[in-house]
Amino acid sequence: GLGRMTQIRFLTEDDYPPFHFRGPNGLPIGFNVDVARAICEELEVACTVQVRRFDTLLAALEANAGDAVIASIAITPQTRAKADFTDRYYRTPARFATRKDSALKDIAPELIAGKSVAVVSGSAHEAYV
Repeated sequence: GLGRMTQIRFLTEDDYPPFHFRGPNGLPIGFNVDVARAICEELEVACTVQVRRFDTLLAALEANAGDAVIASIAITPQTRAKADFTDRYYRTPARFATRKDSALKDIAPELIAGKSVAVVSGSAHEAYV
């Protein structure tokens, strides 16, 4: 057999509070880091959490720089081709902002038709819009 795993090397990033960010001592903290540590505790294995740039997480996993990624990676056909995913354990709703003096009070296709909407390129929010 393969034997029992003795450590899980988690990869995350540090710029998405409250899910993962650097604490006052420079170490990664946040909800996802807490979940990673709880998984290790439950499995009774050692745990490391290593910080990488978000856009390099899946490549680092593929290069065996870690055993698992714990970050808010959208589950898409492209990301599924690179990694297996657990069931979702939280959902983050999209947030939209307008100028204070805007008459737009809600987001719906008929209300934003013909208007410019900015989103992060390649994001789940771009796919939604």
